[in-house]
Amino acid sequence: MAGGRIVIGGAVKSLLPSFYLDSIAPSIKVKKIPFDKPFAIFIGDVTVLGRGFLQVSYEDNKDLLEPLTYVLSGE
Repeated sequence: MAGGRIVIGGAVKSLLPSFYLDSIAPSIKVKKIPFDKPFAIFIGDVTVLGRGFLQVSYEDNKDLLEPLTYVLSGE
């Protein structure tokens, strides 16, 4: 993914390691439609020097995403 945005509002089985967690947004808008739940925001695909955004529902993927949030705290 060299650019663009992909929004996943449901569950995923896994994430590619070439996407890096950037932040957790409390909500997002897609074409002016609000999604009032938290989303994990990833940047990638770094293997192709990409600057695309992958937005994944945090609540639907908590078991997968929660262990990654330590990078946001700086610890």
